[in-house]
Amino acid sequence: MKGRAALLALAGLGALPVPGVAQAVETPEASETAAEPPSLVPEAQAHRMEAALARATYRLDPPQLLAGERSLLTAVYETYCAVDLLLPREEGYRTVDVVLGVGCALGATALYVASVRRFRKARDAPDAMALLRSYQATLREGPLLASLLRTTEVELRELAHRGRRRRLIEGAFGVANFIASATLAGLTARERIDRSVGVVVATGTASIGVISLAAWFTRSSAEQALSLYEGPLAPEAW
Repeated sequence: MKGRAALLALAGLGALPVPGVAQAVETPEASETAAEPPSLVPEAQAHRMEAALARATYRLDPPQLLAGERSLLTAVYETYCAVDLLLPREEGYRTVDVVLGVGCALGATALYVASVRRFRKARDAPDAMALLRSYQATLREGPLLASLLRTTEVELRELAHRGRRRRLIEGAFGVANFIASATLAGLTARERIDRSVGVVVATGTASIGVISLAAWFTRSSAEQALSLYEGPLAPEAW
């Protein structure tokens, strides 16, 4: 009896199995042990994305090009104003002319620098270049995963969104230039400002407005690349 009681005590503590009592055994589910294979991108789709990124990187960016032209033209007119205001007059210098002339000269210098930078950005797209190089490095490692392609698509859409935002800002700037040109023309007609200066500045402002407004209707390289990537045409037809 004592031996039987000891066996029952050990069974209650889990040391011995109890006959007739089923023990729960934890086994991993078959769905957990079987790992799903990663989803791979077809080679044609991977090549399509690479071609789109290359287009966004190496094609001239029209809005940036137009912005550079606008800055350069504005700088030319700023230079004209600076020279006109700083040239000695028969009645001598006026303080307001000197202040405005120096301001126009500084503005012209800044605009020349800005135009050079924008022309360079129209030719070189550092963000698109970095994305293209990263994507190509991933392709060299082996087949492309679908998750990595989706990440690249999101980044390309972000580049296109930034390009669209820039050209909309340029378009709004163009509208503002048209308003300024009309105001200058009115002041010139009322002889509130010198006629020769007013005509030149009003004409230049209107020209700048035309250039800026043209950017409103010109898609950036990233926008074009995204449209072609999502379109039906093959990269060879781009």
